[in-house]
Amino acid sequence: MPVGYADGVYLKLTEDSYTFFDRMKKIYHALRELPQKKKDIVFVDNKPCRVIGRIGMNYMEIDVTDVEAKIGSTVLIDTKPTYIQNNIRREYI
Repeated sequence: MPVGYADGVYLKLTEDSYTFFDRMKKIYHALRELPQKKKDIVFVDNKPCRVIGRIGMNYMEIDVTDVEAKIGSTVLIDTKPTYIQNNIRREYI
């Protein structure tokens, strides 16, 4: 999909890692949270699809194996409206 964190999708604030200790601390916490990490889900034509890999600046990949997705399919993404840029159409439900 041609949308990514530059558009506000799953934007998470992180701390900068300047020292070796900061990097090791970040890795340690990431490994501790790995078993309980929440899977990112989007909805394509009202059917849940899992986000594959990391979300890039201008793109994201989703698994549409069990969905008959085509160009122009409706995709719902849970995000914070204040982070979305002005070029993205908004529909509030």
